[in-house]
Amino acid sequence: MSQRVNPLEGETLVIQGMKGIGDQLFQVPYIKDLARRFQVVYWDSDVADLLWDLPPNVRFFHTNTRLRMQREMGFENLRNGVYCDPREIPRNALRHHFRYLRAGDGGILNNTVWDSLNYHLEAFGYPKVEDLQFHIKTRQSWENAVSQLLHEWGIKGPYAVVRSLTTRAEWHCPARNCKFEYMQHAVNKLSMEMPVIEIGSQDGIRETFDVGPYDNTHMAFTEGQLTLPIIAALCKKSAVTVTPSGFLQVLNLMFKAPTVVIYGGYTHPGTYHSDQLDYSQYFQVAPRNPCGCVMNHHNCNKEIPIEDINQAIDRAVWTSSSKTN
Repeated sequence: MSQRVNPLEGETLVIQGMKGIGDQLFQVPYIKDLARRFQVVYWDSDVADLLWDLPPNVRFFHTNTRLRMQREMGFENLRNGVYCDPREIPRNALRHHFRYLRAGDGGILNNTVWDSLNYHLEAFGYPKVEDLQFHIKTRQSWENAVSQLLHEWGIKGPYAVVRSLTTRAEWHCPARNCKFEYMQHAVNKLSMEMPVIEIGSQDGIRETFDVGPYDNTHMAFTEGQLTLPIIAALCKKSAVTVTPSGFLQVLNLMFKAPTVVIYGGYTHPGTYHSDQLDYSQYFQVAPRNPCGCVMNHHNCNKEIPIEDINQAIDRAVWTSSSKTN
């Protein structure tokens, strides 16, 4: 249970956050703001290695999770010494659980994720975050590693990254995925201009393809072979990333990388919108009458005109090429 507190300086705060990868990234601006108010902020993030440039008074600690990808990332962070010793966390520290509200005044059913998190913070006793510091940096070592991989893969010029279309048993939400044919269309279109790299983390049991891997890709890493920092640097250097709704859309927005998001149901582009963020290289394609039901198993309308997808890809690739020229 969260304790209601005043946002005083000099306190120690322990954040036990949401465990979705995208959800952890959405929490970053709020963690940064809390780090200004407290002497030390402890956070149980599974993507701590990715968040290396957060304020130095943000300390990461490990907790177990039933989510496969996050559990593997957490163990990797443990091996690499990213986490602090949990014994250093004061037993009497204030504790706060981040979460979304689904319905009501601050629920994501009728608001954005930012509204929901701010509503939750205000209810807890903190002022809302007015300035969304929603960005992170890649390490030079990650970018160097990606350059070496591209050389090994025989890729010398522009390339595209596409995210596999999968469904997870641990958080089963088939309503969220777009139609497979839309992602395959994007791969076919891009493959006529550049190599396409598919990335995913399906294991055939806890996470499975909706249909299968895409045809016409240059390389496919669909079983979690690439670490999240490498994926981040790979997407940042790409001409464009095309992804269904999921964590990659959040990561690329933080990096301001050329991105096309193809929505299915469950949520819609407005769910993640903020007037403070830069969407100049970020193109979202959704059904023209989006559902936005936030229901995992709803039979949502997923119909998207192909011309909408083509236009988004063309604009993203043009934006990328104009930036490099």
